[in-house]
Amino acid sequence: MISKYFNLIPFAENDLDLKASAEIKVIDGHVNFHFCLQGDLSPIYIQRDNGKMNRVIGLWTQTCFEFFILNKTDGEYFEFNFGSDSSWNCFIFNSYRSELTEYSDINIDNIVINSEDELFTLNCRFELKKLGHNFEDL
Repeated sequence: MISKYFNLIPFAENDLDLKASAEIKVIDGHVNFHFCLQGDLSPIYIQRDNGKMNRVIGLWTQTCFEFFILNKTDGEYFEFNFGSDSSWNCFIFNSYRSELTEYSDINIDNIVINSEDELFTLNCRFELKKLGHNFEDL
């Protein structure tokens, strides 16, 4: 099992009383993402979960959670975007800041959102092999 925990820093500096964290675990051939916001969420625009789990390009223009997975062998990396409404997307880049390419070999259809006054969590899971052979041995 691989497990990494991250304390996150909001994109823009502000005076929010907020804790943001992320965790990624690789267990039994599956990648598990967990994002959490705790504190006063009222200043943050959080869309209501639409339950559709649809792919959307441009989630980074609104409240979203991003996660990157780098292949150290060749510099290729994946960017995952998750919206607070259960929309998502995954992109693959050949190198840093290369052309935006939607990664179509993956589908995430199990996003679970919990949204309360002072707590927001987003969880999802997918098969590691969907990232390709370079990641299968993790």
